[in-house]
Amino acid sequence: MLGMIASMEAHGAPTELDLSKPEVNWWYTPTMEQHPYVLPDPTLPLTKPTDHAHDWNTDGKANVEKVVTLLADHGMTMSVANMTKPDIGMPVVKVVVPGIRHFWPRFAPGRLYEVPVKMGWRDTALTELELNPTPIFW
Repeated sequence: MLGMIASMEAHGAPTELDLSKPEVNWWYTPTMEQHPYVLPDPTLPLTKPTDHAHDWNTDGKANVEKVVTLLADHGMTMSVANMTKPDIGMPVVKVVVPGIRHFWPRFAPGRLYEVPVKMGWRDTALTELELNPTPIFW
């Protein structure tokens, strides 16, 4: 988002909105009726954060081990590279989990289609065209 703000500052905000552009239309005209997936499931009771299991703690090693176990339970592995530079003094790691989708539009077969069906959220998998008719442009 900061990149978009910087671009607007450099080029000036538009004086008129071109609602014929799908991404502009999506930012300014959607309604809850058009996008019911953003609403809570009306068939489920309302919950608070304290209603859900929370077994994380301040022990970084234990938290990482928990994530590794969760991934393994779903047939995935985690690769970690220590990217710490000695002169910086702050630990840095790069983590890659093959099979996890990036937030950029990536519509290859797999979890993106299968998980909602496995979790009972959908009876059938969505098609690629149904997934996101207005993909975010970044």
